[in-house]
Parts: sequence; C-alpha cells; structure tokens
Amino acid sequence: MATSTLAQADAVLKVGYGDIHEQLDSYTVALNLMERGTKHITGGNKEAQFAIHTKRNWGIGSRSEGEDLPAAKANKDARATVGLKYHYGRIQGTGQVFAQVETNPQAFVNWMDREVKGIVETLKRDQNRMLYGDNTGTLALLTAAATGATTITVDNVLWFEEDMDIDVLTAATLGNPVPTSGIVSGTIATITAIDEVASTVTISGATITAAIGSAVVLASRVGSTNTNNWKKENEGLGSVVSTTSTLHNIAPGSEPRWKAGYVENSVGTLAEIDLTHLTQAIHRKGTKVTDLLTTYGVVNSYWNALQGLRRYDGGEKLTGGATTPVFQSVFGDLPITTDWACPKGTVYAVNRDEWYMNQLGDWKWIDETGSRWQQVENKHEFSATVYKFANVGVYRRNAFGKLTGITEV
Repeated sequence: MATSTLAQADAVLKVGYGDIHEQLDSYTVALNLMERGTKHITGGNKEAQFAIHTKRNWGIGSRSEGEDLPAAKANKDARATVGLKYHYGRIQGTGQVFAQVETNPQAFVNWMDREVKGIVETLKRDQNRMLYGDNTGTLALLTAAATGATTITVDNVLWFEEDMDIDVLTAATLGNPVPTSGIVSGTIATITAIDEVASTVTISGATITAAIGSAVVLASRVGSTNTNNWKKENEGLGSVVSTTSTLHNIAPGSEPRWKAGYVENSVGTLAEIDLTHLTQAIHRKGTKVTDLLTTYGVVNSYWNALQGLRRYDGGEKLTGGATTPVFQSVFGDLPITTDWACPKGTVYAVNRDEWYMNQLGDWKWIDETGSRWQQVENKHEFSATVYKFANVGVYRRNAFGKLTGITEV
C-alpha cells in the first residue's frame, strides 16, 4: 500500500497565512508633541500672518517739578508670515490585485487596507523627520566627492531607509532656483543598503557625480520626470533654532529678539551645568522651556554623568506606559524625550506652547470624483493620493535653543 508524503500532497494542501509582523519603527515623538498646538489660522488662505511684539513703549521717565513730561513713544511689532507647504503620498495597484485581494479567501491581508494605512504612517514619520530639518529637504551632505558612483559617503545616515528614492543636488548649484542633479546615468537613485559605521549609502538605478557638500534629498520619478523635496518641506528646528537665519520672513538682523534663545556648539561631555545654561538663558528672554528632545546616545551620556550623584525614584509617565528621565532645573522638572530623528549629539529645548502646526486640515484623500481610487489613463490600474497642506510655525523664537556636539555614550 502506497503512503502519501507531504511532498506528494503539497499541491493540494492549503497554506495558513498569519498576520504581517512589523519590522519597522513608526515613532513620531516630536510630531505628537508639536501637534498639541495644531492651528487652522490660514482660514482657507494661502498663508497665515501674525504680529510679534519686538520693542517696548519707552515713553517713560522720572522728572523734577516743572520739567517736561517724557516724550511719547509706542510699542513696535513685526509681521510674521507662515506659508503652507504641500505634502502628498500615493499608492497604486492593478485591477487584478483589487479583484483578487478583495475576493480571495486565502489572501492573508487586505492589500488596499494595508497600503492606505501604510502610506499615512510613512507620511507622519517623515513629517516627524522634517521637524528636525531646515526646510530645504536636505537629508545629508556629501563628505566625499562622487564620480560615477553607486555608493556615496555622507555626514550622517540617520534619515535614510532602504528603498527610498533620492537625488543628489550638486553643491555649486544649491543657490540656484533649481539646483542641478548629480545623476549622470540612469533615472532615479534607489537606496539598497546603508552602512551606519562607514556613513555610506549604496544606490541602484543611477550613478552619481557630485562634489563635497552636495545635498541628498528625497525624490521620485513619474514617467520621464524627476521631482524632489528641495525647499518644499516644513520649517523644522534646524531653521527655527538659529541666531542668524530668516524665519517667517523676519530676519534677526532687523529684529534682534527674533532668534534662538540659546545655542551652544561643541559641548563635548555633557554635564548638568550645560542644561542649566540652556534653560536659564531662555528664561532670561522672558519665556521658558517645557521639553527637551534628544537622542538615545545623549540620554545615555546624561545618565552616565549622574551615576553616583543622584537617585531617581521615577520619571515622567508617557503615553503608552514608558517613563522618560527628567532634568531637574531651577524652574521645575523638564522631561528629556528621545526621538529617533533628532540629530546625533544634540539636545533641543522647546516650548510646546509656542510651537504649532498650521494646516488647512488633517490628511485627506483626493476624492473630487466621489472615490479616492482614480483609474490610471489607458490602464486597468487605480491610484489614490492622500495630501495635507500645512507648515510648522513658532510664535516665539527665543523660546527654543539647542546644545550640539555632545559626546554620545
């Protein structure tokens, strides 16, 4: 009598599919903190404007009997402008995929549901990354010249992931309205590997020729055209926490109080006095720090500095049950929160009450025709696009500061 084996029965046996098990992080720490101050101040217009108080009315004085009273003066203000940026995510599938996934009982995941949720998750994570940028869209700068290269060396690989499409904009043209691409052959550069130790990124689909200082940006290709994020991203702490750069159309040169409350570079080994200087300097500007955002390595450095000096019975409880360390400043305890997107060796001091997302609305799907799924011209394929018109703004720039160059542990 013949005995059936698994190998013989393989053609008729069913496969039981389980859930998809996540291997990627989706943390949006800074975004969650900042969105507590979400505003809709554009009122349907292309930009929002608000006034900042920059100079007091000094029409005051003490006089002797019979002297003239002080000359009248006035408070002085400046007008800040926050324009909107336009953010999009897109998914696409064939009609056959739609039909099979919706009707096949063996399909282990609903493709449409997975892609819809996934693209919004990716957008939110990227918005969190933008909060540490400088609105140019720069993910990293080349630290070595590339000539027909498929591997580039950059100053950091923090904001890269495999399968991202990127472009490299040549250093000499970054001041032009439209910088020149460093792609010399192929179409679009897709990241295939990242080496954190060597700080290199390997790509496929293109070769790069670019000088040191060239900017790597997020990009995409539709048809025969490449587009990228250069100077199309939200304002971030990289542009907010500056003592020289223009923000919201106001320059510190014309309004000296419109600059970061404190900036200290090249800190080295972190000590409590560094955080004290940071928080006190901002307090002297008439405002306060509510939160400290930093990296895992900096938090380790902070704990290392405190070993043998203090005993902590706890910390601040975060949503989800995590506990964060606190810095015990003279103005009260400040939570020290780690964020994957914070640049290496950096602590940002922020005031959550002065930081906001100005937006026309939350993420929406283009559905003017009555459905989010639009047929691709001349194809049995459908695409869907989600969008958000928004930008990050601050009401009080001197409520923000930073320490950089901290040695991580």
